[in-house]
Amino acid sequence: MKKISNLPLWFWGSVVGIGLISVSVVLFYLLKQNSSVAPYSQETMYRAKFEPESPDSLPVNVKPHAAATKTDTMLVLMFPIGSVEEVCRIHEYPFYWDYWDYSDDTEKEDPRVRSLTSQECKDALEKHVGAINPYRWGRNSVHLQFALVVLENPLTFERIFADPSGDFARVQDAMSRDECLLEQGTAKNFELREPCHADAFLNFALFNRFCHYGGISDRARKYFREDTTREQSNSMWKQSLEGLWVKKKCSEFVPELKLTEDRYPELTKLLSSLGNPESLALTVLRDQQSELSERKLPDTLPPSHLITILIEMAARLGDDAAALTRRYPFGEDGASLGRFKGVLFNYEWVVLQSKREPSQGRMLQMLHYLPNLATADIKINWEWLVRHLCEPPFEPNLRTRYSDGTVREEPSESKSCRTVINELYSDRDLSDSELEMIEKFERTALELQLYH
Repeated sequence: MKKISNLPLWFWGSVVGIGLISVSVVLFYLLKQNSSVAPYSQETMYRAKFEPESPDSLPVNVKPHAAATKTDTMLVLMFPIGSVEEVCRIHEYPFYWDYWDYSDDTEKEDPRVRSLTSQECKDALEKHVGAINPYRWGRNSVHLQFALVVLENPLTFERIFADPSGDFARVQDAMSRDECLLEQGTAKNFELREPCHADAFLNFALFNRFCHYGGISDRARKYFREDTTREQSNSMWKQSLEGLWVKKKCSEFVPELKLTEDRYPELTKLLSSLGNPESLALTVLRDQQSELSERKLPDTLPPSHLITILIEMAARLGDDAAALTRRYPFGEDGASLGRFKGVLFNYEWVVLQSKREPSQGRMLQMLHYLPNLATADIKINWEWLVRHLCEPPFEPNLRTRYSDGTVREEPSESKSCRTVINELYSDRDLSDSELEMIEKFERTALELQLYH
């Protein structure tokens, strides 16, 4: 009877205990699901309130943001662990526009300078900027040939800053040997790539461009002119940090690496004689000279032209990265002087590099274009190519202007790459080589989860 009388007390105590545990588990689960805070080991969360100001002045090309409305929007920004944004703590910077409006721009107040006192931030920038191709710095939609072609010796800032002094010594060595001094402007000998140090010509040229002749300020940059947000501010600061890192990297090397006529009169004069007199850059310079005196080029060209000649010499001597260079309207044209001339750069490439929706026409362009690259032993970056052709966002549809003056978008039915390729299988009689390329394309798209 005593055991039976004690049973209800024990029983109800157990029920209450189990209930409390269950409630705790449910509350923990709900809080975890509703929270935007991820474990620190996976990602870092930063929050910031944005209340628009009304600045009086901004950096060049940056317009003030709206100041009429305040917003209490709480922005939650996620940065990958180890990224420049996370390691350099860009989330703690003031709004980019506010800082440049109201700061006296002293080094003490510059948040970038504070960040660069951290070795972790320096290391993150070294890894990030070092991997950037200088021709594509700041924009992913330009110089796509560097994305399409896989190079044995890729062009990056890491390559440019690896050994500037050694590169200059190798250029001087090549310029002292007759076999490396190709005829003015157009002669080529790709077999001289290694004995004449073709890669050093490109490295030394770009070192001078970015360290001594305005390359940092001339790079492509993104500006935000309206609806400014914390994300956009962080993007501007990151661009600024990249430029500051390159500037500080340049300061690590001796000033004697600057290519000037005063310092190297014989070398600069010899380089000037190797330029292509029919190039657009020299034609423009000749026209400018004609306004001053007679239509004649100086014995020693300005530094910007010497840099162009160094890059084009690298292409003529067989450096593949130099053979991908093309800057308009007045820059170098290594693409027309290197081993890819007539193979990589043609009308098909101009059409293919646009970012249009998948279609049979674009797939056929690819099938017609790639065999030309195979004949030149060019290795293709299939992952980039598949993303370029299959992954949105795409450019707007083409517009047609009618005789009545109206402009209308041409209607189009959005299709996936899988749908387009299935249509090719059913509508076209594809050759064995075309089928092989399509199968390679399909396998890559499946791996990238873009084949749906």
